[in-house]
Amino acid sequence: MRSKYTHVEEETFNVQEPEIDELITNVVESFIELLNKIEECRDSVQEEVESGITSRVYGYISQETFNNIDILSTHHYIEHSEVEECNLVQIDSNSIVVSIKGYLEVVQDYGSSSDRASGEGATINSTFPFKGTVRISAYKIPEDFEIEIDELEVDTDSWYE
Repeated sequence: MRSKYTHVEEETFNVQEPEIDELITNVVESFIELLNKIEECRDSVQEEVESGITSRVYGYISQETFNNIDILSTHHYIEHSEVEECNLVQIDSNSIVVSIKGYLEVVQDYGSSSDRASGEGATINSTFPFKGTVRISAYKIPEDFEIEIDELEVDTDSWYE
C-alpha cells in the first residue's frame, strides 16, 4: 500500500493558501530566532573562555620567571600583561587548544634600590610580545573549566636591536 505522504498533492494536507503562508512565516521566524540564540550562546562561551584564558595567563606570568627577560637587567617585574588574540587550533572530545598572542609590560631595574635612589641606577620600561598555546578541558565549559598553559614564549629580540 502506498502512503499518501509519498506523493504529496494539494489535497493531501487540506491547508488553504493563507494558512500555508502563515505557517511558512512562523517556521522561518522560529528558525532565525534559533540561529540568533545559537550565536548568543557561542558568544557567551567565547567571552567566558577568553576571560578565563586572560586570567590564567596573568596568574601564570606573575609566578613564572622568563630567563630571556631575567638576563636583561638586575631586577625586573611584569607590570601588566595583555592577551590580544585567541585562535582556535583544535577541538577534540577532551579539550580545546587555543593559540594566544599578547604582550608583557616589564619594568627593568639596573642597580640596587640604593643605587637608583642616589642616581646611579636606572629603571626602564619595556614591552615584549609573547605567544603560546593553552589547553581547555572541554567537558567543563562554560563553568569551572580548567585551563593549562602548554607553552608560553616571550620574544625579547627587540631588546637587542
